[in-house]
Order: sequence, then structure tokens, then C-alpha cells
Amino acid sequence: MILPNNYEVSVYKDSVPVEKLVKLSVSQKSESKGLYEFHNSEPYAYVDGKTSYEIYLETYSGFFTEDETGFTLLIDNPDAPIRYSGCSVSSVQSDKDSRGKVLNKIRISAGRKELL
Repeated sequence: MILPNNYEVSVYKDSVPVEKLVKLSVSQKSESKGLYEFHNSEPYAYVDGKTSYEIYLETYSGFFTEDETGFTLLIDNPDAPIRYSGCSVSSVQSDKDSRGKVLNKIRISAGRKELL
């Protein structure tokens, strides 16, 4: 999910709003496992495995640190709020933009998604 510029969205980390949000995108990764019969090299069925989510934020606030784990992220949008739980920060990268302001690029891994 990548949100267009005119899309109204708010992001909350454990009920505290994330200020000065510039960009938000979310991707989903699913694993599946094959079930095999004895003496057969081809699977006869696939079983859904673990699904994980990766959230990418760009913000001008220094709200996240690289060692944070176990928090909840709420993406409140007009269509339907989404809560991601079991979150941990994978990386934080800080760069200066063209105006000299510090822009933080945060990558967050989440274990569960819940539509509210």
C-alpha cells in the first residue's frame, strides 16, 4: 500500500501520533510450505505459513530508535483503520533533504495485521 499525496492518514505508535509524516508504504510477505507424499518429489498441496508485514515511514520527527521492539502501530485512514502489532524497528536512516532538514527513513517489521 502506497498512499497518494492527497490521502488523509494518521499514524500512531502506542497511541501517540507520529508527527510530520512524509511517506508511508506497507508490504506483505507470506510463506507457504509444500506437503509431500512418501517417494514423491512434487508436493500434493501447499499450506499457508507465516505472514509478516514491512512498514516504511519517512518523517521529520526523531520518534523512532533502532532498538525499539514490541510496540503497536495504528494507521488511521478514512477507509478503515489498520493496527499492526508485534512491531520492531529494523532500521533508521537519517538524511538531510534539499532544505537541510533531517528526514528519518524508518523500516518496521510487524507480525500481525488487524482491520478495525
